[in-house]
Amino acid sequence: MKLLNNPKSLKAKQKFFKYLALDWKHIERAVQIFKEKINKKSLHFDKMLVLVRGGMVPASMLSFLINKREMDFFQGAKTNSNKPHDYQKFLVKLLPKIEKGKKYLIVEDIIFEGDTVYNAIQYVKSKQSEVIGACSIVVDEMFLKRYNSKHQNVSLICAYQCENLKWIRFPWENKIKNEVFLI
Repeated sequence: MKLLNNPKSLKAKQKFFKYLALDWKHIERAVQIFKEKINKKSLHFDKMLVLVRGGMVPASMLSFLINKREMDFFQGAKTNSNKPHDYQKFLVKLLPKIEKGKKYLIVEDIIFEGDTVYNAIQYVKSKQSEVIGACSIVVDEMFLKRYNSKHQNVSLICAYQCENLKWIRFPWENKIKNEVFLI
């Protein structure tokens, strides 16, 4: 795992571990990075579109930092399995009422393949609104290589990049046996 705006990579360390766990310091730093990049890019939006469940914590933290209370929630389905990357086909479970002409910022905890983010972007566009950015604490390195922000017209704001298919545990999730914390 590496901090994207930090040249030092922890990639060599993560090769040896199946699971990596983030602590609250990582989350606080990630949300601070969101705020800094939103300000630097002068991204103006009306509401956050929170990808449920993982995006709820970082969205709440960001809401306090930037004093933006308006949120809508978008939820996709995955298996109930606790096995890493054991996902079924993407299904939308919860659709927010998107207001025509509004600008949205997506907030998520982690992006692996990007199905949820891409579906959320398409849904917002279908309602004649715009997604101006997508914030994620962690992105899979393969997603990052495929992502084309110019094609999507959406700024990607992320704090950490993980090795392809690395299982990440956030501090609000159940602990995993033999997990390794990154400090």
